[in-house]
Amino acid sequence: MSANENMKTLQGWRREFLATNCWQNDYGWPRQVILRIEHRGVDYLLYLRLRGHYWEGYVIRGSRSLSDLSLKVTCWSCDLLRYHWLRYEEHQLVQAKQALAGIFQHRYGRSSQLAALSNQIVTLA
Repeated sequence: MSANENMKTLQGWRREFLATNCWQNDYGWPRQVILRIEHRGVDYLLYLRLRGHYWEGYVIRGSRSLSDLSLKVTCWSCDLLRYHWLRYEEHQLVQAKQALAGIFQHRYGRSSQLAALSNQIVTLA
């Protein structure tokens, strides 16, 4: 596959809606892990990004795909892990996922989608 075909495939993936209820891993640089959920009729992305040796965690409102992130219709939070004085190293991805999901539920209310995912994360750990 040529570099041009590779780029078209990558761009197509970024335009597709992300599946709900499963973490999507994109191990490019920076390393990122994304979860799309629908909560009370609003689309959210829970977005973890590795910066240096620590995870950053954001909630992005109004986005269904990665290409939506460049549009002006999305609203990004600050780095919520840092805001709550939480620091997870590269090997602590499971704990970072749990923390970001917990912060989301505390701020926006309980989500049955996240509750099911949290149970899966705990059993995998």
